[in-house]
Amino acid sequence: MMENKEDHLLNELKDHYSKLSIPDQMDQMINNGIMKAKKKQRLKRSTYVTTIAVSILMLLFVTSIRVSPVFASFVTNIPGLSKVVELINYDKGLQSAVDNGFIQVIGKSDEHEEITFTVDSVIIDESKLIVFYTITGIEEYNYISLSKVELLKSNGERYKVGTSYDHNINEVEDMVSNKIDFSFHGDTPEEFTLNVNISTSENADTEENLPYTWSVPFQVDKTLFENMKHIYDINQTVNIEDQLITFEKVTIYPTRSELSISFDENNSKKIFGFDDLRIVDQSKNEWSTNNGVSAVHISDHERLLYFDSNYFYEPDEMYIEFKSIRTLDKDKLELQVDLEQQKLIKAPDENITLEFINEKGGELEIGFRIKYDGLHQIRSEEISHEFHDSSATYSFRTSTSSILSNDNAKETVLLIPKREYSNPLTFSFWDYPARIYEDVQIKIK
Repeated sequence: MMENKEDHLLNELKDHYSKLSIPDQMDQMINNGIMKAKKKQRLKRSTYVTTIAVSILMLLFVTSIRVSPVFASFVTNIPGLSKVVELINYDKGLQSAVDNGFIQVIGKSDEHEEITFTVDSVIIDESKLIVFYTITGIEEYNYISLSKVELLKSNGERYKVGTSYDHNINEVEDMVSNKIDFSFHGDTPEEFTLNVNISTSENADTEENLPYTWSVPFQVDKTLFENMKHIYDINQTVNIEDQLITFEKVTIYPTRSELSISFDENNSKKIFGFDDLRIVDQSKNEWSTNNGVSAVHISDHERLLYFDSNYFYEPDEMYIEFKSIRTLDKDKLELQVDLEQQKLIKAPDENITLEFINEKGGELEIGFRIKYDGLHQIRSEEISHEFHDSSATYSFRTSTSSILSNDNAKETVLLIPKREYSNPLTFSFWDYPARIYEDVQIKIK
């Protein structure tokens, strides 16, 4: 009897899981459990039993979430797995990837001082690796976070990958589950070692780095995703008020879609980004810009923009649409602040104003007010974290923003080191609320 698609996928998953090194992992879990029991009488057999239960449930979850919405609803009530469901729910491309067997169970851990970091599973293709992890043994702490993440080759060298993960500290219950995104540029490897460092704290305002590195080597099955991509050449240039933008091609992978664009070097304006940018099909189904890393700057004139994937959907027609671009004249890209007179001496327009300069400990607070056309257009950050005076270039880590809803504006406060600067300070922009409005549609296929 011929297999239907679902039977085929289930059999593929069954074959894949049958090759996993579960016995070795079990031995490690048992040894970890024994060592824990010797060091501390609490937990006794619970760590081993719980970990096995999680592993089994993960297998059931992978095979059941697409065939049983009731089961998907059930696992949302299980610590750890419920977080995985949450983490893929925001991205219909990733949901589709899971539906089509693109999650690979890893189940490997490292432990220091009873804190265990486990790589539960991964979703991977030639564009992206998404690592789902769990941290356990953290009951004595109030807050925890990842302070450093590295993806290494088997020889210890670092992979040249883009990395995105949640830097916020998490309030601790029994465990913390989250994900780390890695973006590939070039060949996709199949052997990895994930190194992480962990910070803990007693409150949300302080952090202490623990003196260990949790190191988890793992391998993925490259045959499950090799050469799985659709490439559509576009090569169409649009002219928006004499600013030329060329849409070159779309490459669609199981985890996300990549749009390659370039800006004409003779454009008089710098283009920061697009508003309401999306891929649509003939039925107006939409795939929006990716919630993780949304863009990569290849050069001053080249960008890669990321969208949710429609790899497994394959619409008959596809288009790129947007409603406006955010842009500034190239001779208005600087923001200059006179510290002594506490005033702006150069700004793009009247939409940004200097509100205050205060001393706070060893830092200077510089507060700006940035006006928008509407609250829905407010961006996360506009001002670059590098600045210079007449003698040197400096950088800072911290800025805060608060929305001024009564005035369609936000207040941004930069915290820069306090020192003797040579006036004025010059900042640049990552983004700015100056727009050219024009509805644009470009056919992909």
